[in-house]
Amino acid sequence: MLLTPTIRFILLISIIIPVQNSYSQNCSPDVYSFSYEGNAAFNINQTSLTPQNDVISVGQVLQINGGLGYDAFIAKLSGRGNILWAKRYMLPGYNTGGFNCVAMASDSSYLVCGRFGFLKKRYIDGVIEELYAVTVMVHLDQYGNWIWTKVLNRFVTYFTNITKILKIDNGDFILTASISSLNYSRTLVCRMEKNGDLKWSKLLSSDYNLFSIASIRQRNNGNIILAGTVYKNDYTESAYQMLCIDDQTGDKIFNRAYFVINTTNSFFNPLDRIEQISEWPNGEMSLFTSLSDSGRQISAPYSQKAAVITTDANGKLLRAAGYYNEHPGCRLSDASDPDSSGNQLLLLDDGVKGFVVKTNQSGDLVAGRGLGGMDPLTSPLKFLPGNRIVFAGRGQVAQMGLIKTEADGQIACIETPAHIIRQDISQAIVEKDIQVQIENFDNYIFSRAGGGIGRVNYSLNARVICYISCCTNTVHHQSKIELCNVPSYTLPNNHLVKESGIYDVNYKTTQGCDSIVFYDINFLKKPQISLGDDICMNGKDSVVLKVAGGYTSYAWLNNFSGDSSYTVTLPGKYWVLVGNSCGTATDSIEIFDRCDFPVYIPSGFTPNNDGLNDIFRVSPQTKNKFISLQIFNRSGELVFESNNIDKGWDGKLKGQLQPTGVYLYVIRMKDLAGKEMIAKGSFALIR
Repeated sequence: MLLTPTIRFILLISIIIPVQNSYSQNCSPDVYSFSYEGNAAFNINQTSLTPQNDVISVGQVLQINGGLGYDAFIAKLSGRGNILWAKRYMLPGYNTGGFNCVAMASDSSYLVCGRFGFLKKRYIDGVIEELYAVTVMVHLDQYGNWIWTKVLNRFVTYFTNITKILKIDNGDFILTASISSLNYSRTLVCRMEKNGDLKWSKLLSSDYNLFSIASIRQRNNGNIILAGTVYKNDYTESAYQMLCIDDQTGDKIFNRAYFVINTTNSFFNPLDRIEQISEWPNGEMSLFTSLSDSGRQISAPYSQKAAVITTDANGKLLRAAGYYNEHPGCRLSDASDPDSSGNQLLLLDDGVKGFVVKTNQSGDLVAGRGLGGMDPLTSPLKFLPGNRIVFAGRGQVAQMGLIKTEADGQIACIETPAHIIRQDISQAIVEKDIQVQIENFDNYIFSRAGGGIGRVNYSLNARVICYISCCTNTVHHQSKIELCNVPSYTLPNNHLVKESGIYDVNYKTTQGCDSIVFYDINFLKKPQISLGDDICMNGKDSVVLKVAGGYTSYAWLNNFSGDSSYTVTLPGKYWVLVGNSCGTATDSIEIFDRCDFPVYIPSGFTPNNDGLNDIFRVSPQTKNKFISLQIFNRSGELVFESNNIDKGWDGKLKGQLQPTGVYLYVIRMKDLAGKEMIAKGSFALIR
């Protein structure tokens, strides 16, 4: 709940925007609106665009079948709304998790950052508590396959979370992580290469609890702007914070804080996060957020108005404007970069529907449209290039959405009237200085982690709300490609595939339409199976035989089936034939009624090289599992020892013939149930 002050405004402007039905583009019209529904509730934390203009959304999805928490989640859509794939991700050793942010690399792969924990329900009261957690950065290829994982191995006793990651002009990444405990609050800022190697890292602190960074931007001069919210240690003051650092060194250039005046009461004034940062051609910068500057907004969207705070090139406050639809109750979801005419778009949400508002550099309203035709269970989340808007579900729902508008924001098939009000809120914002300390931090904060990351498909289905376009999208499914004993396959887009799965290749037409072909790649190897050693029933009614799964056919006792297991109820000899397009393999096993078998030992042997009875050994025909054979003379001296049932004693010790006489043996074996057996006795050596 936001606690807010009253403030006098010096400017009130309202504008009513009618729905327009005319379009001026050559391809007219070209708009669409999709709703997507899954089989479990999911949240979208961040959305990004690939170099191929595909849409990547990351977040977390509710576990099913009795899970305690969440799985990480990624969905990939084509630029024209077709579902390419959606997956759940699980980190081995942890039973809950999610992805917070994503940044695209230059080669169509991407980095995702998240946090995974281990949850356990307390036996006494049923409360679910987190026993331990880990913060990770995962590198995935364009199809969501794992490349590597790095773990934040410092601050493991604190609550750590990677909040943002941004690819900068040269292909490196700027990453921020919050580190906190009851009496500790810091922010880690790093610059790293695509392989995860750090170039520099800084630890930020302040007399205030350090701000939570919600947005990062690289300025036209290369420097980095970090923006978020900051709170005083006793939580009596709050402010928006802007910090400018050198991209080469991470050193501070300037920092500013912008407090929201609270005049109605003495309550603490919580602030919404900074959703976006823009830089204008003249160097001015705008922070886009939401706030409540008078009264309290206790229902969704929990904020009175969208807000734009504009500064000069050095962060000095110039002006601030607020926007809402007819009555207070509005938040800002995103903002576009300025266009060539000096206008930009704001994406607003009043808790029921979304709005697209066009403003100029001064913050004046130019146009506005409601998006009330979208599913009310979704709210606007993100602007994407190509006049697209991503919608996320409101709360615990299994829905998201995607629309494409005309260049000026029109999408007549879902538009509703908009009555946008602009307020000058410059007097509600007060600029102050807050000291921020930046210290060098060692670069050994991430370590490589093996073991990969588990993933399974997530069922996501599309529903067309409206589709009006000169494009004719096509989707084809290529016949399954089965590859025998080869390590990789090159798709037509030159992507090297090393894992079985379904891969999409988009042959975009000259108009940018989708012509998607799904390739079902299946890497196969010639079957290799084993039924194991012979076993016994040991009083059981049945025994289940198993071989490796995933092959095309299974024939048990010449009876074909698709089952990799077979239930046996009687002793006997059993066999299986397994096949796929690469070949076949067979194996057999004998099942006995009893588990232990007598050990037959000769009473003597004659090592005279006549080819008859020259070696003393345990018969290889025994059904017991051989462990060892030891032979001693009558003085107790060990004259022979072997762990190989095929190797016996030839009557010699260190090459010397041993005398005629009586010798002792100790034989260790295991029966078919695994119980150890020891046989002792004597035999005669006769020459």
